[in-house]
Amino acid sequence: MKNGEWLPAATPERLKGSYVFVCCHRSRDRRCGVCGPALISRIKGEIELHGLQSTVSVSPCSHLGGHKHAGNVIIFGSKINGEVTGHW
Repeated sequence: MKNGEWLPAATPERLKGSYVFVCCHRSRDRRCGVCGPALISRIKGEIELHGLQSTVSVSPCSHLGGHKHAGNVIIFGSKINGEVTGHW
């Protein structure tokens, strides 16, 4: 940090594994507060079933927007060449 601003690292840190963020925000849309924890539980169960605990992390997050009819999930990972990719 320089003068209160975050500066990018000279060499970006490589993304290791995959990261799943599930909206669990209750104030903006009640559905996320109800559906989010259930989605996390189900996703974690599938991760355990397939032995991926060391490579996939699942966490609740705040409001993502666009919750009209379903809970929102964002997934980040990296391709074999290190390029970060994601899905919403």
